[in-house]
Amino acid sequence: MSLISSKRVTGSAVYNHDGEKLGSIDDLVIDKLSGQVRFAVMSFGGFLGIGENYHQIPWDGLQYDKSQDGYLINLSRAALEAAPNYDRDQIDSFDYAGEGRTIDDYYGKIDGFYSPEQQSRRNTSKVDSAYRSDAPLSMPRN
Repeated sequence: MSLISSKRVTGSAVYNHDGEKLGSIDDLVIDKLSGQVRFAVMSFGGFLGIGENYHQIPWDGLQYDKSQDGYLINLSRAALEAAPNYDRDQIDSFDYAGEGRTIDDYYGKIDGFYSPEQQSRRNTSKVDSAYRSDAPLSMPRN
């Protein structure tokens, strides 16, 4: 089993398969009902935090690479630049029920972004109750 604290994931670099650093993980978004990580919030562009865009990257599209001590994504810089992106303030009030599917749909159209197994899972999953890893969680009451 390979467990890791979310604090150790944030700040990790994200590379494409050409070895180009695309950005770093700023936060994780967790589905509060399933407990599964749904998205990595990746900062991209800007300089010293100014002008950065934030992308919600489906967690299934990232793979940890020990040799680079970071995550790999099957995505070109151009595809990332064209992806849905948000200001930092928008991330905190993001509507995952609506926008989460838009994000999944965008990345699902990129050939090879998901493995066939992930693509099948993605087609049957729904995003409706995701929260940031640093946001307080309230458990549903029965």
